[in-house]
Amino acid sequence: MSRSIIGFMGFRVVLFCSLILASFNIKSQDAYLKGFIFDHETAEPLPFAYVMIKETGSVTLTNDEGFFAFTLKPGTYTLLAFLIGYDTLKEKITLKAGQVVTKRFTLKPASVRLKTVTITTTKQQALQEARTSMFRITPTQIKSLPSIGKQDVIQYLQTLPGVVSTGDVGGQIFIRGGTPVQTLTLLDGVPIFQYQHSLGLFSVFQSDIIRSVTLYTGGFNAEYGGRLSAVLDIKSLEPRKRMTGGIAINPFVSDAWLSLPFNKHGSGIVLGGQLSRLDFIAPKVYSFIDSGNLPYRFADFFGKVTLRSKRGSRVSGFWFNFSDSVGFPDAQYAWKNSGGGVNFIVSPPGTRFLLGGVLGYSGYQASMLVPGAKPSHSSLSSFIAEIYVQYHGAERRLLQYGVAMQGYSSELEFYNLFNQRITYKRNVSELVVYVKARRNWKQKLILEPGLRFHYYATGGYLLPEPRFSMKYNHSEKLRFKGATGIYTQSLFTTVSDAEITQLFVGFLNLPEGTLTFNGKPIRTNVQSAFHAIAGAEWEPVNNVQVNIEFFYKKFFRLFSVNRYKMFPTEPDYIVEDGYAAGFDLMVSYKTDRLWTQASYVFTYVIRDDGIREYFPWFDRRHYANVLVSYEAGKAKQWMFSARWMFGSGLPYTPTAGFYPQYDFPGGITDDYVSGIYNVGLILDNKNYNKYRLPPYHRLDLHVEYRFFLSHRATLVSYFSLFNAYNRRNVFYVNRVTGDVVYQLPLIPIVGLKLKLK
Repeated sequence: MSRSIIGFMGFRVVLFCSLILASFNIKSQDAYLKGFIFDHETAEPLPFAYVMIKETGSVTLTNDEGFFAFTLKPGTYTLLAFLIGYDTLKEKITLKAGQVVTKRFTLKPASVRLKTVTITTTKQQALQEARTSMFRITPTQIKSLPSIGKQDVIQYLQTLPGVVSTGDVGGQIFIRGGTPVQTLTLLDGVPIFQYQHSLGLFSVFQSDIIRSVTLYTGGFNAEYGGRLSAVLDIKSLEPRKRMTGGIAINPFVSDAWLSLPFNKHGSGIVLGGQLSRLDFIAPKVYSFIDSGNLPYRFADFFGKVTLRSKRGSRVSGFWFNFSDSVGFPDAQYAWKNSGGGVNFIVSPPGTRFLLGGVLGYSGYQASMLVPGAKPSHSSLSSFIAEIYVQYHGAERRLLQYGVAMQGYSSELEFYNLFNQRITYKRNVSELVVYVKARRNWKQKLILEPGLRFHYYATGGYLLPEPRFSMKYNHSEKLRFKGATGIYTQSLFTTVSDAEITQLFVGFLNLPEGTLTFNGKPIRTNVQSAFHAIAGAEWEPVNNVQVNIEFFYKKFFRLFSVNRYKMFPTEPDYIVEDGYAAGFDLMVSYKTDRLWTQASYVFTYVIRDDGIREYFPWFDRRHYANVLVSYEAGKAKQWMFSARWMFGSGLPYTPTAGFYPQYDFPGGITDDYVSGIYNVGLILDNKNYNKYRLPPYHRLDLHVEYRFFLSHRATLVSYFSLFNAYNRRNVFYVNRVTGDVVYQLPLIPIVGLKLKLK
């Protein structure tokens, strides 16, 4: 049965690919020019470089790997390549009929910085791609943030539209109504299951060894799958042409990284690591903070070896190890995510396609130990094998199709607060085939259809996932866009959407048995979602960009572990439906020295557990961010930055009353008359999550000065104020005593960074 299903899937995809490929009109008498563009000094690939054929006016942008391609008539052409901050490359190229030519170019950093640039790569990206609900983030943008211990990608994500944070202590990010497990997080193509450290302020990714970050807040196309809400795709730094590195020290985090070259073509090794210092430094430097709020420790390590050919193809092997531990007096938590893999990008000589793929492993373990209770633990092992092919045709046409195999092995032993034991052990296999195309009609109408077949072999479910995005360029300054799609996911966690986030997070796949919702059995034990997005991009004046999008996400069959199971006869899993709707807005202004960005998100999130509809605890209705960064001084040795954020109150359920609770520790013969009673709570379930905590807001300030020790070495000293006006943001309220526990107060931070470039 499975073979016939897979065969049918393969036939459908091959037929679909053939029909689209026929539209490329690649004729035998045409010539094909392809190549890679790199930085002349570092040998790093240059994404989004502007490449133009002067005689025809054909324009394209390099992809993340610096790759470009043109289909041209035989003849002699002038190729121009440029990128802001680099000198323009100009080269004559002669092409013969049927010839496939592969080139490798390097761009030299500009000797003279231009104050005015009439054509920007940002605008060209907007004109050539649909870019619905997509943000490309550079390390430069991340480093413009006020430094809260370190300038971190997770902190920067919180400034983007569609991304909502729940706070600074144990906080997480939620993307357009989706939970963290519903965001696919990739590091060089391998999934990362816990990308935030337990404190919530930091991620496992060092900003110095990040090459690029792409965030999809919804509507992502067929090359991504296995998640319902969003995608965070992170690519690590490529080895530099010469030895580079850095080290940073501050009271929160210490980190270091190093890049060593093997040859001038970009082969080499990258190493990085970071260690938390809070548990050691906080009692001495930040004695005014309750030490019980900062018992967080983490350590992250990353390594990568890359081999690159003279023409630009490359293969990389990498590994990572991220670990966390939290030691409260009443509970101990720990988790670790480790793994690695091999990925490659190859442009075979004489062919018209780009071949890429990844083979990787990611393992996750978590544990929880509470005094007087049995220990809980969870483990998840995952492997992925994927290969894809890209065809770049005339007039910015693109065809990509691929095949992927994924496997999960999950184990869980969990004891809830009623000491009910929930166990799970299962192996899950999945097979994916997909195709995606892009057609650009004279930079006016861009269509990007996609189709993904996801076969859950363990459950025997074959689920088609059609995707579609588009853009209409009304003018160079006004563009309309939209996207829609169906998404499925097998992975779910022990964390319920009805409660405040837990430090113990266990992962499971495809619950076994027949589950019910509203008293009726569900047909498919796979979670699914539908996205619909519409928006516009507008540039009212030079250097100002406005982006607005309206979104709707409908979620079907959301699973979680029944954390409040009181009796063995109750089900182990909760099944819910839900939706998220709203809009987000971002306005940005950028010049050579000043960069400002303001975003606002309105989100309305509903969950339905079959008994009631309610607002999940992360339903922050209004969320706003303002970021300002300015470089001063003749050599830009000064940088000043500020970030202000505001979030309306999170939902909570009021307390209706109390009752004396006796647990009979010695059995039914206990003397309950003279025994010690606990206080039991009665929640007001008629007003479940209908009340709101006070709003959250915070101002962070940062100033740094750069000492240019030589043309390669720079020492950066900085001073930051976290929560500059000392806002007392509520973390939680003790329902019995009424005591309020607040999030982090005003914290001054001093640090040093030494960089060798």
